[in-house]
Amino acid sequence: MATTAVLRFSTEGRPSSKPDFLEWAHSNQIDETNEGTSQEEFERLYDEYYQDKADILSNRGHNTNVDKITRVNTIDNDRYRIEQIRHRWDRVQRVQDVIRYPFLVPAATKYPFGKFVQSPKLLELCASLVARFDLRDSLSYFDGDLAKFAANQYGLKFCKARTSLIVPFFFISRTERSDGKLNYKRDLIIGKLTSDPDETNTNISAAFADTEKLPDSKFKRSLEEVGEAAEGVADEIKDCDEDFIMVRINIVGCSYVPEDDPEEEDTIKTTYHANSLIINLATKSAVYFEPHMKSTDSTMIPYGGVQKCVTQYLKSIDSAFTVRDVPTACPEIGVGKVQGNDGLCASWSLYAGLAFMLNPGIPETSITDTISLFDIARMLYCAFYYTPLELSPSEMRKMRSRMQNRAIRRSYSLVEILHYYPRFFNRRQFYSRHWSKDAIEYLTKSDWTETLEKFSAPA
Repeated sequence: MATTAVLRFSTEGRPSSKPDFLEWAHSNQIDETNEGTSQEEFERLYDEYYQDKADILSNRGHNTNVDKITRVNTIDNDRYRIEQIRHRWDRVQRVQDVIRYPFLVPAATKYPFGKFVQSPKLLELCASLVARFDLRDSLSYFDGDLAKFAANQYGLKFCKARTSLIVPFFFISRTERSDGKLNYKRDLIIGKLTSDPDETNTNISAAFADTEKLPDSKFKRSLEEVGEAAEGVADEIKDCDEDFIMVRINIVGCSYVPEDDPEEEDTIKTTYHANSLIINLATKSAVYFEPHMKSTDSTMIPYGGVQKCVTQYLKSIDSAFTVRDVPTACPEIGVGKVQGNDGLCASWSLYAGLAFMLNPGIPETSITDTISLFDIARMLYCAFYYTPLELSPSEMRKMRSRMQNRAIRRSYSLVEILHYYPRFFNRRQFYSRHWSKDAIEYLTKSDWTETLEKFSAPA
């Protein structure tokens, strides 16, 4: 009987509690009153049910990234995927009606959102602006203006640090001969950061002494800025008079492999990545967000080492500071990463940081369940057409000389700036860097009706 099928189903390597599916099954009389429902049929209905939920999550613009099996497992990849979606669906349902989403699209739009997401060049331009470590003198507070725009939609006030904390790391590979064999050893160097710039610079100089042999590069120039940046962030944290402050973490890394043959060039590879840190100054607790959602070191980025470095840095400012959570992907409970191969780390970090601040009572992994490329596109859309961007005095002078007799405002939207001052940016650096084919395919869906209704602000 079907009851037996339900019991067998719940004991074969799966959690026994499936309230959402079992409620649906009961409402469709797939229970003890429906004799003849086999185990195989019951499992097929289960898979179809949660495949429909995966489609709903995608249509709502939520996170549907799932992991594949990377270890020996008794279930196949399809079933592994379904189980991840089931967990995620259950979490999303619990927060669906209470979660606050940053960057609601204004109901009366200046430019159709659908056209915006179908233009890779517009997406590329906006994403690159968020990603850049340095905007020179112009739009020096671009990400701060953007963050405050989103928070103001809900009346939230917070501090957005103008200074980014720079965390450098250095991988150096060495070769050692032992018992006639050539062994490769890889050392990781991460400097210790404190709120004292002189102490930080001393630590960095000692830790990264081996980089002196490297040619001049952005990485070496970044090492010279670490102490000043650490002091600047510490001062902004101490001076913030709101409950929250968001800090951008710029991870700057270099991997060095010396060649044994003097005629061969050494291999040098640099890495740039962005994270965010959201500090609740009232509780002295922080959430650290890494868009790859990893907390252990890899061959490319020492995620765990960087996070430990930032935690120690916070304690140098105030010993009461603690990093409360580092949201981490966990397939067993359906928590998936948010960033793929898209190069949008700064955008992911900014958006997720705002989502955490707007939803202090919701678990961070429930929030990452709802974050997808649609959210990043919506954020960039608001940046391009709606966010008032603060101009520096020098840029106001440039605008005044170009616009002649026109009135000059303190702030403009990004599209206005590009219209009035088309040479404002070097556009060549914006192309073919960030958006993968999968991302463009995702964003150019033909029908965003349901999603736009959910993520639109009242007229």
